[in-house]
Amino acid sequence: MKKRVFVSRVLLALYLVFLVWIVVLKMNFSFQNIRPVREVNLIPFYYKDIAAGDIPLLEALMNVIVFIPFGFLLTRSLPTTGMAKKVAIIITVSLIFEILQYALSIGASDITDVITNSMGGITGVFLGGKVKGKGSHKTR
Repeated sequence: MKKRVFVSRVLLALYLVFLVWIVVLKMNFSFQNIRPVREVNLIPFYYKDIAAGDIPLLEALMNVIVFIPFGFLLTRSLPTTGMAKKVAIIITVSLIFEILQYALSIGASDITDVITNSMGGITGVFLGGKVKGKGSHKTR
């Protein structure tokens, strides 16, 4: 049990680095390659170019998908932590990412991203709670 939790925590740390690279650094290796943007959108699922047919549903779906492993690994890393604390951690990490984007002027901070990231993370928490490890079932 302890070995599995340790492995999950190492994987979680590595995945957090991966998330920073994806979400904050926009898959670049240098800040110089990132277009400077400092915007904030506090209206959920509001897209300013919707009249032009620009509805970034794929981006919202990708935000959900990319946070599923985070929630899964978080659950496996903190097996005794309650659901509310795990959700709070997921929301906090997502908020930190959005604040960093604004503070570093490397992306638009968007409440929609916080919502979709959190949905993905919560999905991962549920999946992580459903998966049973070898020998984890109770004997009668």
